[in-house]
Amino acid sequence: INAEYGGLSLSAMSKKKDVQIQITSDGQWREILKDGGYALVEVYSENWGQCVCFKATIQKLFFAYMDTTKFYACAMEKVKALNAEHDCIEPVFLLYKDGKRIETFVGVDGPAIEAAMERTRQ
Repeated sequence: INAEYGGLSLSAMSKKKDVQIQITSDGQWREILKDGGYALVEVYSENWGQCVCFKATIQKLFFAYMDTTKFYACAMEKVKALNAEHDCIEPVFLLYKDGKRIETFVGVDGPAIEAAMERTRQ
């Protein structure tokens, strides 16, 4: 498979530990929303960083759903639109379809996120 993901080949992504594309600006966020399809976004605080304990689950989801979903991460301080989504030390995971939010998960809830991802296939 020679599909591209965020400018990297799938073989390159499989060697990376971080399969999420970092969102670093409001402009980038607006472009992501225009892309359409599904997107799972981890919103976190720069003070606390990304959820390290959930990385293995994100990788599992990436390889299971990479044909339909893009995976992103964003420090809330970088994107004004996402800043309001995060007001605690727990990460927030947002699932979008065609630029519209369809699910919100506060904290690490692997089974709920996996179930939501499975519903994207129906």
